[in-house]
Amino acid sequence: MDDLAIKIGVMPSFISVLRQHPMLAYKWLFGPSLPYQYRLNGEHSWPDAKDAILTADTRMHPLGKSRYLKSWQLIVVILFVFYLWMHFW
Repeated sequence: MDDLAIKIGVMPSFISVLRQHPMLAYKWLFGPSLPYQYRLNGEHSWPDAKDAILTADTRMHPLGKSRYLKSWQLIVVILFVFYLWMHFW
């Protein structure tokens, strides 16, 4: 995808992004690969591309984490299993 972006002139320079907005460069380098990075500059640039890259972590659901168990729920489950174990085994 980078080769095509270079050919059509939309590949942003990492050094210029690092100078202008260091947090954006960090997210761009260590974050997920997003198509928004090619909309930062060029003919059809998108003004909200910077915000979309910076907030991508909040909009993505981590793989394998379909259910979240709160600590109090974990304690209740452990106590319930302990109760069953004490009374029925």
